Amino acid sequence: MADMNRGLDLSVFETATDAESGQFRSFYADKLGTPHRGLNFWLDVGRPAVFFDGWAADPGALRTGMDFSAREVLDGEMDLLDEWYLRTIGEIPPYVGFLRQHRPRLLKSWRNRYENILVELPKQVMPYTQLHFNVMRGWGDGGWSL
Repeated sequence: MADMNRGLDLSVFETATDAESGQFRSFYADKLGTPHRGLNFWLDVGRPAVFFDGWAADPGALRTGMDFSAREVLDGEMDLLDEWYLRTIGEIPPYVGFLRQHRPRLLKSWRNRYENILVELPKQVMPYTQLHFNVMRGWGDGGWSL
């Protein structure tokens, strides 16, 4: 993790549009809507963003194919979500199964935010900041065992 922090200055996230930056901050907000103190990296430093080689924007990378115009979970949507997780990380995180069983509309709503959060920033920002955020709150496994 230390090597990752030295390799990528977190202030580069200023390059996102105001809307995208705000969405990203709210994704990690606490119950009061305040971004976690460890994620205060939207700074106006007046320099261009520099990312690792191969990091690039890919708005479609997080898409599952779920229909977010409907609030209710439609037939087959949870299968699309499962397929996305298996294709991208090789497993379905435990929280997905829990929410699928107990609060499927909440899972769909959360997924809507997740899929539409990155447009201009590189897709690699999502797992990078998830690791950063979970290390800051003391979750050594990166938060995947919810």
